[in-house]
Amino acid sequence: MKRILLVVLFAAGLWSVAGAADTSITTGSLLASVSQISGVTCVSLDWGSNPDGDHISEIRGVYGEIRRITLAPDTATSQPTNLYDMTLTDRDGFDVLCGQGSNLSNSATTFFVPLTGDGVTTATPITVHGSLHLNIDSAGDDKGGTVRLYLR
Repeated sequence: MKRILLVVLFAAGLWSVAGAADTSITTGSLLASVSQISGVTCVSLDWGSNPDGDHISEIRGVYGEIRRITLAPDTATSQPTNLYDMTLTDRDGFDVLCGQGSNLSNSATTFFVPLTGDGVTTATPITVHGSLHLNIDSAGDDKGGTVRLYLR
C-alpha cells in the first residue's frame, strides 16, 4: 500500500517533501513538514542557526507555483537578531524570495507573494521544481524562525 501511495504522490506532483522532508543540513538545524488542503501544499521549514548566526540547508523535492511565502521569527530566547538576512534559492541560483529576505524584522512576520517580471506589464508567479537552498546570515547564536511556502 505504501508503494502505491508514493507512486500516486509522484504521479500527481504532490511529493513536495511529503510528510517527512528530504533535507540536507550543512549549518544549523531544520525541521521540515508538509501539509495539503484543497490542492494547496504548505511546506513548513522550522530553522535554527549555529553559534555564528548562520543556517545553510537544502530541501529536495519541492514542486509547484509559489502562491505565498510567510517568514516568521521565533520569540523569546530564540528570537533572531534584528535585520537578519535570508535567501531561498533554486538549483539555478534564483532567489525565490525575490530579495524580500533582506533585513528581516526579528519581531514581525513577513508575508508576500513572490513575482518575477518588470512589475508593470508582467508579474509572473514563481515556479519551483526540485531543490531549494535555505541560507540565513546574521541571525544570532542559536536563534530560529519558520518559513512557510504555499504552493499550488
